[in-house]
Amino acid sequence: MSINLKSDPIQKSFIQYLLPALSGMVIKSIFIMGDAWFVGKGVGPEGLGAISLTIPAFSIFSALAMMVGIGGAALMSIEFGKGNLKVGQTLFSQSMLATAIITTVAVVACLIWLDEIIALMGASGYMAQLAHDYLNVMLKFFVLYALAWVMSCFVRNDTNPKLAMYAMSAGAVTNLVLDYFFVLKFGWGMKGAAYATAIAQGVIALILLTHFAKQKGQLRLSLEGLGLDRVGQILKIGVPTFFIEITSALTILLFNYVLLSQFGESHIIAYGLTANVGVFALFVIVGINQACQPIISFNYGASKTERVYSTLKLGLVTSIGSGLLFLSIIWFTAQDVARFYLGLRVNC
Repeated sequence: MSINLKSDPIQKSFIQYLLPALSGMVIKSIFIMGDAWFVGKGVGPEGLGAISLTIPAFSIFSALAMMVGIGGAALMSIEFGKGNLKVGQTLFSQSMLATAIITTVAVVACLIWLDEIIALMGASGYMAQLAHDYLNVMLKFFVLYALAWVMSCFVRNDTNPKLAMYAMSAGAVTNLVLDYFFVLKFGWGMKGAAYATAIAQGVIALILLTHFAKQKGQLRLSLEGLGLDRVGQILKIGVPTFFIEITSALTILLFNYVLLSQFGESHIIAYGLTANVGVFALFVIVGINQACQPIISFNYGASKTERVYSTLKLGLVTSIGSGLLFLSIIWFTAQDVARFYLGLRVNC
């Protein structure tokens, strides 16, 4: 079913974007929690603690990808709303180039100072080694991770949200299947979990590339408009998202440091479980945001202000309702979730 962002009823466009976005983000959150489950079973509770230590690294690279992807895709939708297809193509090309440059520099820096970064988290001994094993592999694939994330933003805004959902679903299944073999069957531990996640990102990127191969939208994979002259505009739109995400990363980093230095590894393990479960609720809210963003950007570019405000109102109501629902569910099922992951007796 085609999506007409200029004339379709807001509720219809919202649902057309919401269902694929929610499905994709929920599936992604499930495979992140599944990843943690396999690590907990194959490596032990210390593995869950090590995963918690690596969350800030993921958050930092996600922040970089979101800064460029959301900024660039939003501007592209605005230009498409104005009918400026060539400018939209330029924004896509420059967003991909900027992402590759920024994340490559960040990866090289992290690999050089990896031990110091882990020590800064307050980790030592066996848990520090587990975190090192995981990050030493994953960091080498973070450029691909960021590029796939940015590509998904543009594919979604190029009126193909279902493909982004299919890519995320295929990546999730790949990750869980490989986790089973790499972590449980082959006994590769944290490195196995990292390789499973890395290969899954490759699968996601390959599926997203079919959008351009089949010419499903307006965007093309080309060198047209390649350069950096519009990167400033892209970052101006994306920087607020970057700071929101980076604040989350720094908060988790601070929690990890305080828990390790003041209480011990058992508290990190518990916090790691909490963080992974929290990802589920967070990703649902992100999915709602992803459903609103292309509709708002396109109609802003088309000077249809009333449609912009209607979409914003619908997104806020849906987000608040979802947050209250998750709060209620976790309130009553927290002990069961802890037992599932840790296999421990949990008392009130």
